[in-house]
Amino acid sequence: FDGWNYKGENNQSIKTAVDYLLPFALNGGEGWEFKNIDGFNMNKYVKILELSWIIWGDDKYRDAIEILRPKSKAEQALGHKEVWEENSLCIWSLMNFRALWPCLQ
Repeated sequence: FDGWNYKGENNQSIKTAVDYLLPFALNGGEGWEFKNIDGFNMNKYVKILELSWIIWGDDKYRDAIEILRPKSKAEQALGHKEVWEENSLCIWSLMNFRALWPCLQ
């Protein structure tokens, strides 16, 4: 089962969800039409973008990481969000074996 590239009956997918959130993450949430009940965890989204870049190889993810990682680090410095962990084992496993288990917390 290839969950990363699976598409549901209405063409829904993980990639579609990541791509949908990307412009809102890049512009600070401007234009988000839904009630925001729990804020936006930039640390987790940057990690998702890193996985997205590895899995789908689209440079838009790498470009977004370069823009959003400093915002993620700023959130950490202010103590607003949990500390983002550098996870080289996760990235290495995905690149070499497409194994997700080291990425799970």
